[in-house]
Amino acid sequence: MRFTIKAKLIVGFGMVLVLAIVSAVIAIQSLSNLNDSVDRLVGQIVVKVRASNRIDTAMSDASRMERNILLATTTEEMDRRAKTLNDNIAAVRKDIARLKEVGDAEDDKLTEAFTAAWTEYEGVSAKVLQLALLNSNQRAKELS
Repeated sequence: MRFTIKAKLIVGFGMVLVLAIVSAVIAIQSLSNLNDSVDRLVGQIVVKVRASNRIDTAMSDASRMERNILLATTTEEMDRRAKTLNDNIAAVRKDIARLKEVGDAEDDKLTEAFTAAWTEYEGVSAKVLQLALLNSNQRAKELS
């Protein structure tokens, strides 16, 4: 059977059209998978990284405020730094809660371990704050 040029052209363009449609379908499916990955990345991983970074910063600031409270010479300065310390502690609690919202089972284990250590730190920090606010050295200077 002999094909005319017209039939050959129709078959050729038809095959090109079918290949283009198949390529488009595959590309759309790949883009859908990519979109799901990006949504997961933005919705979970980035949120976890940002919360972890904020926790790190707030912990460093809290530690610095404890030191500054101990070095402060006036009650007003101590009170101002104690407020900042309490704000940092609250920020860590907030970000821990955020990590619990977006984390998976493995993240939950790590978050629970960190929460236990952080709770212990909060107790020690409260005791340091209480003793620092007594400011017994400064009061002794004032009395002498």
